[in-house]
Amino acid sequence: APVMAATWAPGETIVGQSVWEGKVRVACPMFVIHDRPDVLAAYIPRGTIARQARTPGGETVRLPLGEWVLMDEAWTKATLMLAFPGRRYRLLGFWDVPHERIITWYANLETPMERLRHGFTFTDLFLDVVISGDLRAWRCKDEDELNEALQAGLLTNDQARSNSRHRLRR
Repeated sequence: APVMAATWAPGETIVGQSVWEGKVRVACPMFVIHDRPDVLAAYIPRGTIARQARTPGGETVRLPLGEWVLMDEAWTKATLMLAFPGRRYRLLGFWDVPHERIITWYANLETPMERLRHGFTFTDLFLDVVISGDLRAWRCKDEDELNEALQAGLLTNDQARSNSRHRLRR
């Protein structure tokens, strides 16, 4: 059984991993801001090297089908990550270049995070919600990916409906 971390200390480096059926699709290191029972807050500096799923030919892997390899890729925006234990989403807040304010929030719909000794894992459920920095406007993103995942049998219609219910809760 995996060894679980009780809590991580501020400044500690952990790794968030997006997995599909046990295989890593994305691995991104981040610094812990604070780790409390209700929220894990972490920071991903711009330029952080993450590992990203690519086809053996180097193309982006949209859906977890076929073979993929992990390749280094620089994280392009300074990011605040907020994970809520037991919840089916994480929030990513993207800073502007002068690092003065968050200009976009991204709600990534996914399975609840599972803590490990050096980080956490989750499974991306394809659909995302993009929210303006002032929290006044939002739109769904990647509905086409969700539909392709349904057609490919990666999710059931019940799982997709469950995603939609979680998306609509505020």
